[in-house]
Amino acid sequence: MGLISAGHALGGAMGAFAGGYVFTVTGSYDLVWAGSIWLAFGAGLLAFFLKAQPLKISN
Repeated sequence: MGLISAGHALGGAMGAFAGGYVFTVTGSYDLVWAGSIWLAFGAGLLAFFLKAQPLKISN
């Protein structure tokens, strides 16, 4: 659980840094918004195509 929390925190920090960097370079958040939309679309497609597997409980 700690690794998941740490990964989430690092990903959030990298996303905030990347957004600020792109704004500094371009002077606009347009590229950040476009990238965010494409990432969300790609994540939605991945989630849509995942197949649920039955839960196996061993005795």
